[in-house]
Amino acid sequence: MRSLLSVEISLLPPKLGAVLHTMRKANVGGPGLIADRRDLTWVLTEFQASLMPTAESAQDKLHNFEGEIGKDIADLIGQGRAIADLCRRFHGRIPWGGDYPEIILDQAAKDMFVAIRRAVKEMLKASLNVTPFFVEPTNSYRQIFDELQKFSEEND
Repeated sequence: MRSLLSVEISLLPPKLGAVLHTMRKANVGGPGLIADRRDLTWVLTEFQASLMPTAESAQDKLHNFEGEIGKDIADLIGQGRAIADLCRRFHGRIPWGGDYPEIILDQAAKDMFVAIRRAVKEMLKASLNVTPFFVEPTNSYRQIFDELQKFSEEND
């Protein structure tokens, strides 16, 4: 089962990093939020499907992993589901009408956006702790994942 999950788990940090990179382009200064329509659509689309479908389908076998790794994977699954739920709720607060390139959101929607971004950061941190169990770190791997670690620790 380890080999079955290795690709999915090793790709999770870069996926989450890409989402965070896109989310940080939004202007959250001031009383509301201004975001690019395409960026917002892409971020929400990323969480419409599971980020970890293989792990979810093998949930009943996660306890077979040594140590805490099975629990850590289950935690990642839970984090992904919670973020997906937040995204569904956030989607309903977005005024999609018109064809302007930017969307302006009120304070409540901005707060929800920031909460989603924080949750993605936490999931990124957790995924970076699990990934070394599945992939042999190389120099390029370490460099990329060190950059993602710094990214996950940036202040909002």
